[in-house]
Amino acid sequence: MIQSLFILNSSGTIVLRKDYREHTPRSVVDFFWNEVCRAPSPVDVSPVLTAPRNYLFHVYRGGLFYLAPVGCEVAPILVLELLHRIADTFKVYFGPGDATENKLRKNFAICFQLLEEVSLKKSYSKNLPLLLIFIFTYELLTHLLLPTTHRYWTTVTPLLLVKTR
Repeated sequence: MIQSLFILNSSGTIVLRKDYREHTPRSVVDFFWNEVCRAPSPVDVSPVLTAPRNYLFHVYRGGLFYLAPVGCEVAPILVLELLHRIADTFKVYFGPGDATENKLRKNFAICFQLLEEVSLKKSYSKNLPLLLIFIFTYELLTHLLLPTTHRYWTTVTPLLLVKTR
């Protein structure tokens, strides 16, 4: 669906970049940033822009632009929903408030793992943040607990991670 994902700060610098289908040239970001500079405020930029070779979808949250270039026509609501879900997932992982540039830089590896999981799932459901939390909590607990306490276990069922009252 999307070719790449760029996360830009309020000055137009790329904080994070993830290519999904193909390498997207930097000129796409420059085109987008020219449109941002023309607007009276970042909120006034249209969420869907038409570039010479791409459609540019973006969301502005927490002082960051989540920019997704798309090469073909798609339903805009799907791409915008995906961008909001990615921002929501970062919000869940990195604490209260929206994700900021400092939070993304401090948790760079986690950001790339989350974006990789988004690309592997191929279905962007409304439960994406909950699904990713479960996946990473499960992997984290199995890697942290199993090697130190129970080395003979090879698998852990997800039911062990459920908190019982």
